[in-house]
Amino acid sequence: AAAVAGMRDNNAILSSRDWARRDVLMQTKCAPLPREEGRPAPRPLNLVQAATVASHAWPPQSTCETLGLTALCDTVRSVAVNREVIAAVSNKNIFHMLQLYVNGIKAAGIKNSMVVALDDETAAWLKVRDVANYVKVLRSRTGDTGNHATSGLKFKVLIDFLSVGCSV
Repeated sequence: AAAVAGMRDNNAILSSRDWARRDVLMQTKCAPLPREEGRPAPRPLNLVQAATVASHAWPPQSTCETLGLTALCDTVRSVAVNREVIAAVSNKNIFHMLQLYVNGIKAAGIKNSMVVALDDETAAWLKVRDVANYVKVLRSRTGDTGNHATSGLKFKVLIDFLSVGCSV
């Protein structure tokens, strides 16, 4: 692959100490790179809900109400770009890490990001910082709130997004 702006291979694995691409990231704000000549075009998304639904009517209010996902629909309706969002799942245990995530998303200019808050404390924390969020109070089977237990909850959250036709 051709190097972009003097960088090495775009597909190389970076070490945790590699800051060589930070300047490029901050310049491009995560904009797509131009497709290299001779490369195939990206495939169209396989949408759960047909693209015939007008973008201003997505996600359909009737679907949101039927599934009890009105709060999620309101959030994705306001932040999604082409029905796509980048979402983090967090609880109150890791505000310091969540702040790093929020800072990075804002610095990179990513407009279609949101956080799924697993408790009311996290939702309040996000509201103060004006971060788009959806509250889904969940507990792991063991009741643990550590990182491994919380990470496993993302699959339950994923169902909500896919049910309303959102790529996440």
